[in-house]
Amino acid sequence: GKNKKFRNKNISNDTLALKEVNSLLNKMTDKNISAINEKIKEKLKGKDYLKRMVIMNVLSKCVAQPSYNNYFIQSLKEIYSNKEELNTIIYKEIIEIEEKIKT
Repeated sequence: GKNKKFRNKNISNDTLALKEVNSLLNKMTDKNISAINEKIKEKLKGKDYLKRMVIMNVLSKCVAQPSYNNYFIQSLKEIYSNKEELNTIIYKEIIEIEEKIKT
């Protein structure tokens, strides 16, 4: 309703970008993956510092919705062209998760 504008006033641009990326990921199908990836790239343009959060979000989606893993991983590969950096971030996150599980 009319209060939507006011609810979002205190949300930072980064938070809004992350929410929009999440919403786009939720709308992904085999037919629109390329278009979704382009929209995601646009939302994240100049916001490399959000990379880790987006990757973590996608990884959690992989766990929650395994039937979409191919789409989610393909998205990560398209969004982040630097595969070594992507792999390093994912590896570090997995190590952190393993450490939390052990303790």
